Amino acid sequence: MVAYIATGGGIDALRLAIALATGQNLGIDIVIAHTNREVTPGEYPHDRGFETILDSQLASWLNDARAEVPSGIDVTTRVAVGDSIPNILIDTAVELGSEMLVVGSQGGGFFKRLTMGSVVNTLLHSCPIPLAIAPRGYSYPGPVDRVTVMFGTRPGATDLIALGLIRAAQRNVPLRFVSLNIHEEQPAASDPLEAIERVAGHDLANQARALVDSDAASAEVISGNSIESAAANLEWYPGDVAYMGSSRIAAEGRLFLGSTAAQILRYIPVPTIVIPNGYMAGR
Repeated sequence: MVAYIATGGGIDALRLAIALATGQNLGIDIVIAHTNREVTPGEYPHDRGFETILDSQLASWLNDARAEVPSGIDVTTRVAVGDSIPNILIDTAVELGSEMLVVGSQGGGFFKRLTMGSVVNTLLHSCPIPLAIAPRGYSYPGPVDRVTVMFGTRPGATDLIALGLIRAAQRNVPLRFVSLNIHEEQPAASDPLEAIERVAGHDLANQARALVDSDAASAEVISGNSIESAAANLEWYPGDVAYMGSSRIAAEGRLFLGSTAAQILRYIPVPTIVIPNGYMAGR
C-alpha cells in the first residue's frame, strides 16, 4: 500500500512501490489519507451523484497516480478518512491486508538520503507491517537488483536475516549482509558470517554461508567511530533495497526504530524497509 499525496514525497513513494512490484506479481493500493470529514471515503473513481470540490481534486490526484503505474501491475486507488494520518494509514493497510506500507521521506536534506517527517517518524514507532521508505527524489524504475540486510552486534536479528534470505530468493537477486559496529558497541566479529551467527543463530548462518560460497551473497563487517564514517564505507547501487530490524524493546508485532538505527537511516541513499519485531513468527 502506498501512502500517496500529490507532492514529491508521495511521488517518491509511488515510484518505490512500482520498483518493488515490478516482476513480482504484486499489486499496488494507492491511498490518500485525509482528516477532513467532508471528504468522501472509499475507492475512487466513484459514482455517488454528488462530489465536493475536494473530492474532485482528490480524484484527479489519484487518476494521475494511477496513470504512473505501468501496465501489468494491478492497482486500486482510494481515499481513507480518520482523525490522524498515521492511524488512517495503519488501519487501512491492515484492512487491505497489505504486505507493506510504502511512504516517502519528507523535508529537505542533502543528496538523496532519507529525511523523516512527523508522519514517517510516528509510523517508525508503531507500524504493524514492514515500512518501506523512499529517499527524496527516488526514480529507479525497478526491478530491485540487490537486497542488503543491515544488522548490529547484538543478538536479535533472526527475523531480519531470515526475511532477507527469503526476499532475495523470491527476487532472484544477490543478497548482501552488512554487520555494522558503531562506536565499538560490542567486540566486532572479524568474520561477517560469524557476525551473522552471533545475532541470528547457527542455522541461518549456515544458510548465509552456503549463499556466500556459491557467490549468490556477500557479507561484510563495517566498523566506524561514527555513524557517518561507517556509512561512508558502504557502496550502494540505484537498484538496491536495504532492510533493517526494529529495536529489541519493540512490542511484539510492532515497529520501533532505535536511536542508532534512526541515525543510520539518514545516511542510506537507497530505499529502506524496516520490519516489525517478531515479524517472521508463524511465517
